[in-house]
Amino acid sequence: MQPAIFADHEIRRVYDEETETWWFSLVDILQVLTKQPVCQIARKYWNKLKEQLAHELCTASPEMKGFSPRNLKYMRAILSGRLNTPKEGLK
Repeated sequence: MQPAIFADHEIRRVYDEETETWWFSLVDILQVLTKQPVCQIARKYWNKLKEQLAHELCTASPEMKGFSPRNLKYMRAILSGRLNTPKEGLK
């Protein structure tokens, strides 16, 4: 893991060589943007945001399944276009 520096704060990040994609810690980013001294508050903010996103996705696409707050890998795969069918597994 190679941390990036943003506004004098370290943001955790990992590079996926297979997809040539950087993955950043959203909790770290939210902690900086919301100016929170501890990551627990940013984590709670992210959990609430996940719930809202899951609800909006279920409302917008009721025929699609798997939009629970706990199912972020599935959401990420759909958004990145790597998932061809709902039953296909992820790495």
